[in-house]
Amino acid sequence: MIRQFSAKSPQIQRSMGILLTEPKPHVYFVNNTEDQEIHEIISVLGERGIALSMKTKMLFKDTDFYINGDAVNPTSALTVKQLQMLANQREMEPIDAAEALKNPEFQYFLFGFAKAGWVETLM
Repeated sequence: MIRQFSAKSPQIQRSMGILLTEPKPHVYFVNNTEDQEIHEIISVLGERGIALSMKTKMLFKDTDFYINGDAVNPTSALTVKQLQMLANQREMEPIDAAEALKNPEFQYFLFGFAKAGWVETLM
């Protein structure tokens, strides 16, 4: 059964992405958005910019993304580009964040990231 898997198999790549981004046991994230609605969170991120938390680990390979031990699979090329920008730069200036957050799929992912405490405002 092991021979069926190669280093390029999707299962191995997914497992490695999840493993490499899994936070250490002593790392925890704080949800500062508990009492906020989605439109409030998105508005603040758009106005102030987006930054990955210093504790956040985010990797990608092609269109597969891994963040803090979770796999994220965007469906649109635009969302892939936006998530790649965030992963590479670890932040988005307010003008870029506001534009990216017009994309409903990107907005969906960022809302989840904010609720998990994985992103914060840049300013």
